[in-house]
Amino acid sequence: MKTEKMLEMMYKVVNYMTSDEREEVDNYMETIGRKLTTDKFNDAAYMVTVPAIIGEIIRVLQTEVEKEEERKIGKNNQVAVIKSVLKTRKKYNPSLPNVTFVVDDKQIVIDAFRLFVFNDICKSVPIGGTEENERENPKKYLKLIPNNDGYKELILPDKSKLSAYIKCKKAELKSKHVKSICSSDIIYNFGKGMPMVSAEYLLDAIKGITDCKMYYITDNKPIFIEGKNGVSVLMPIRKNKIDDKKTEL
Repeated sequence: MKTEKMLEMMYKVVNYMTSDEREEVDNYMETIGRKLTTDKFNDAAYMVTVPAIIGEIIRVLQTEVEKEEERKIGKNNQVAVIKSVLKTRKKYNPSLPNVTFVVDDKQIVIDAFRLFVFNDICKSVPIGGTEENERENPKKYLKLIPNNDGYKELILPDKSKLSAYIKCKKAELKSKHVKSICSSDIIYNFGKGMPMVSAEYLLDAIKGITDCKMYYITDNKPIFIEGKNGVSVLMPIRKNKIDDKKTEL
């Protein structure tokens, strides 16, 4: 049975409920269901009544439908990149709400090292509400996006070769009994006078921004990425004199 059909059947069940029960389902969807998706609450105690259980089933089915639609229209890379950024955000900024933001019909996700602004909104990932927006004021992040004045274009590495390079480097580090591999442990150097960045973050940018182009001013200034579905800003890794050799894949 298709997910949409299952969802339709659950809505029919809700229609047979009393007005109080329907109100409880609606309250669950608007409050507890949203909080569960943002990892704030993950307690079975919130689903002890039949309306709450029905509400959770509907929420799960809605999420699955959103995922199926995103796969159909090619947003799966965007979702994967957003989840990657949220994972880093949670690690390095645990005090901040681990959510994306919607500003001017664009979806913003940011961590300590990169910013993505997507033209399309993926609803299968956590999205901040009024409380989170008031706390963080995401509009300020749009001011971090530069214009192209003075920027020079970078030659992008092949996506599949870069991915293979990262996997091989990880295998190499693990063989040396490195227990925790950081994003800066595997780097990609664009060459002399050009930026050096986390290879994994670079791959995320290439995957997340469709048909992207990258630009830089100097080797220690943020990289600007733009493409059909949005823009991104990536922080470089500080270089020294021995870091002038371009990474060969």
